[in-house]
Amino acid sequence: MRNGLLDRMARAEARLEDMIKTVQAVARVVGNDEVVAELAAGARQEMTEAVTQGLREGRLQPGDVVAKTSLIVGQEALKDGRVLHPGRFQVFTNELTAEHQALFSGKKVGEKIDLPNGSVVTVQEIYDPSDPTVKKSAAAKKRRRAKPEPVEPNGNSPRN
Repeated sequence: MRNGLLDRMARAEARLEDMIKTVQAVARVVGNDEVVAELAAGARQEMTEAVTQGLREGRLQPGDVVAKTSLIVGQEALKDGRVLHPGRFQVFTNELTAEHQALFSGKKVGEKIDLPNGSVVTVQEIYDPSDPTVKKSAAAKKRRRAKPEPVEPNGNSPRN
């Protein structure tokens, strides 16, 4: 068992090394800036889709000000205005250090925050987790709807 796991890990590592070489080759051919821009665009798209799904499923709701459990969506830039990769961040307030929580607390969309590292963050969106009882009841309804109708061996529904 252990050797099998080690073998699979070694094969995965070899595939990862091959993928890194492939990305490096593509960067040499089309240019590093284009590859970085494409990776950043993909990361931003994934983050946006995660928020959209949270809203659709009722796990998130738009917020007015940054609170203890808010999801903050923002953009970090250098003082000269150059946006830092990937151009969008998403973080729950309670995942920040106490120092950063204090900086973000009470901020509204559009406000800028000077970070200790010298960069500037603009709060672009704020979301609050929905009431957990709402999440549970919505999830339970979805599970109830998703249950397949029982079928007898002859293919007929027992309700017919």
